[in-house]
Amino acid sequence: MLQLSPWYYRKLLGENEFLKTPDYYQVTLLNGQNVYESNSTLKESLRPKWLSKSNLYKDADGTGAAQTLNIAVYKGISEALERWAFYDKIDSNPKEFLFDLNPTTTGMASYPHFLKKYARENAVAEAIERWAIHQFNQKALPVTKMSAQINDLEWYQIHVPFSKMKVFILVYKDQGLNFYGFAASKSENECFFKALVELDRNRRMLEKVKNKKLEDFKSATDRTLFYFSSDEGKNCFDELILNSPKTLQNFKVKVLCDKELVGEWSRFSTIWRYLLEDSFFDTGLDHKFFMF
Repeated sequence: MLQLSPWYYRKLLGENEFLKTPDYYQVTLLNGQNVYESNSTLKESLRPKWLSKSNLYKDADGTGAAQTLNIAVYKGISEALERWAFYDKIDSNPKEFLFDLNPTTTGMASYPHFLKKYARENAVAEAIERWAIHQFNQKALPVTKMSAQINDLEWYQIHVPFSKMKVFILVYKDQGLNFYGFAASKSENECFFKALVELDRNRRMLEKVKNKKLEDFKSATDRTLFYFSSDEGKNCFDELILNSPKTLQNFKVKVLCDKELVGEWSRFSTIWRYLLEDSFFDTGLDHKFFMF
């Protein structure tokens, strides 16, 4: 596939009217692999006033990770543009993309290419990941423990009945805390890499707040991540694994949304939403629902 990010994002790499200058840094994953991470933040005029800040994550609208710096930066910009579309549509026309039903970025993806299918393919992967994690919470899908080549790393695959998409959950314990990462991809290697990157990001964030208490966190995502890092949370996770079904049943899953979000951001990237029914749950402050 032709990489067109340098062309589409050529005006977004430095300070501009839409984004602040991206930052970047290098991290080492559990497998010893060095990767770059980059954060992109929208200008305040494009960010809604209702946007709440996380106690754990950086105050950025997009984060990307890759083995090369330029790809990490492009991925961070793509996610920030996705958030721009989300912020705009949820305030101006929420029903068109079912943000009134699911006010999150579930099933959204951004890809800078004149062929819109690439953005849609990524949106489908994101939607299936969220659907599978939701069904995992309902103990509705079988889970297989895989053989990890990293000490103390637990690797699970959630089996999806209607797709060849891989959905992995990784768990790692260190210094009394449990860290998680999950991802979906058609490629096993890419799926494992994405989950490992998310695990490492969550690990770095949680290590900074390990002395806090659950009630210190206001965000549902922060509360859930903090809870599952505890031994009690890990026991809750283990029960989900233990009680998952042994056989894969048929599911008839309805597609609720499958369309492009068009706006000023479309000059730079295609933004798509693909939303499946039974893929979301209003967790509120229910920190025992494994989703973050």
